[in-house]
This record gives sequence, structure tokens and C-alpha cells, in this order.
Amino acid sequence: MPSVFLDPRSAPGARELERALGKCAAPWQALVDGLVEAHPPLAPAWSWSGKSHGWILKLAWRGKALVYLVPGDGGFAASFALREKAHEAALARKWPAAVLEALRDAREFREGRHVRLELRKAADLAAVRALVALQCGE
Repeated sequence: MPSVFLDPRSAPGARELERALGKCAAPWQALVDGLVEAHPPLAPAWSWSGKSHGWILKLAWRGKALVYLVPGDGGFAASFALREKAHEAALARKWPAAVLEALRDAREFREGRHVRLELRKAADLAAVRALVALQCGE
């Protein structure tokens, strides 16, 4: 799911984001608010990722990117670069089949293993919260 915001001149505003996400606007906001509260000093900031990827919301903790949220049309994705220790800890847990498959198929890059999860309902957020906690060493 690519970002729906492809204009490099300005990051999306709250109304634009709500329109694009539709029913997923509330889960998006609940996820961001919950992560910020659970992992201070988590800092969300919009980031331009190029013309093919558009605007994404980067959530950084102590200078390290924990998760990137990619707004799509009626949903969003969470993208991680899981450090090896977090990836190993994640593989040792029980997950829904789609999450386990994403973890097992994660390609290795210099910054970590790339895991991307598509999110369309509130129930999908638990995996994101758990992976962020692993990234924070919890």
C-alpha cells in the first residue's frame, strides 16, 4: 500500500488524513497516541520519502526510527526495520498468520529486517504495538 499523499510541497493535514483513511482514521490516531504515551519520548514527524513513496509518518524514539506509518486509501501500513535482537524476539512469539509470515519473509538490510504490515481494522494494531515494544527493548 503506497502513500496516498504524493505532493512533495506539503505534508498532509489532519483533515486530508482523515478523508484518505476513512474508517481507519480513528485506529490511526489511537495507534499514534497510544505509542507516544507508552514510549516517551516518541516523536512522530511527517517525512517525505520520494515521489514513488510519498509522505509517511515516522515515529522515532531516542533518535532511532521505530516504525513508519504509511497512509493509504481506506487503510494504512506499518513498516519496520527490526534490529536483529528485536526480530529474533518477535519470531519467538505467537502471532496471527499474516504477521508471522511477514516476520519470516523479512529481508535483511543494513538498518534491520524490513517488515511491513497492512492495517485495516483496530484488531490489526496489537501487532504494531508489540513490535514497537520489542524495538524499545521491552
